[in-house]
Amino acid sequence: GFVGLTGSNPKLRMTLEKFISDTSFICDSDYVSCMLSLEELNLKDLAERDAFYRTLAASVDEFPLRACKFIILDKLNIAVQFGGSSAAALEPILKIGARLDEHEFATLVAPVVVSLFSSQDHLIRCRLLATAQQYAKLLPAALVCEKIWPHYVTGFTNKNADLREL
Repeated sequence: GFVGLTGSNPKLRMTLEKFISDTSFICDSDYVSCMLSLEELNLKDLAERDAFYRTLAASVDEFPLRACKFIILDKLNIAVQFGGSSAAALEPILKIGARLDEHEFATLVAPVVVSLFSSQDHLIRCRLLATAQQYAKLLPAALVCEKIWPHYVTGFTNKNADLREL
């Protein structure tokens, strides 16, 4: 594989495209397939996105932290802001958030949580409330009072009994 890229005769060198397509450790990598899927996230239908979020949640702990913070969270945040996410998106977001310190969590994950709380989707709201013990202690108190609490209290009068209970 790699020797073909470094041959002394330029005409006999392997092209980068051939190297990538012939190298199974790159093509079969969960990380590489995740990065490719993130680029195509907006083109996927809801079922494909949910499957991707579940796959991402299962493997995100093995990805480099810098990629999680600056690439994956950014793409998930965009999906949440523009309505391309579902309740399944919360799990990988929280798994990445668990690896961050308080300041990084407040900067990178808290805005996503606030966006999700403003959602009218019952599944998203239920998942947020059911997993609150994982992230609530990391949220700044001012953010909870100003941005989350107004959305939280609407759950007490919601028609959905499960949401009211949570």
